[in-house]
Amino acid sequence: MNFKEALKSISKRFNEEKVDFALIGAFAMLQMGIERATRDIDFLISSEDIRKVEKIMHSLTYQTVQATRTFSQFESPLKVFGNIDFLHAIGESGLQILREAREKSVLGQIIKVIQPEDLVGLKVLAYANDARREPIDKSDVQKIYEAYKTGQLKLDLEKIESYYKIFEKLEDYKKLWGAKIQEEDHG
Repeated sequence: MNFKEALKSISKRFNEEKVDFALIGAFAMLQMGIERATRDIDFLISSEDIRKVEKIMHSLTYQTVQATRTFSQFESPLKVFGNIDFLHAIGESGLQILREAREKSVLGQIIKVIQPEDLVGLKVLAYANDARREPIDKSDVQKIYEAYKTGQLKLDLEKIESYYKIFEKLEDYKKLWGAKIQEEDHG
């Protein structure tokens, strides 16, 4: 997959059609200075833009692989374009994540990227809803934590903790992030 070409084509069309979108997943992590291998590009979009996104993706040779109320996945028969996944922002909290995303230069394109705290929240949501995702999503959260612990990232721990509370995973928060709080209190 040529990530640069895919991002260029998709972001150009989304901007033309006024689709609100932001990078999530491995590419968002990369913008935080955290590397993780990936085979696709993941975006957050407003649920109000789903039909526009489908039309654009189909015009770019992508075929719908999966579509639910909260998620859609597209695959192109052209290897250069690869696979693209979309998480649909439903409700005020999802739209807030989109609003708080910040523009960054990603492979030569100016694209919004969600905030690190929101990426942690989406990772916790993912494994709270699907236990099969737990190993990869917890590993990603661990990498974000390590970047925080070393001073590479500044994070709002209260916001992160709120996501763990919402998704009833507060014990996971205490196991990972609570250790940092204790170090700060005693060190």
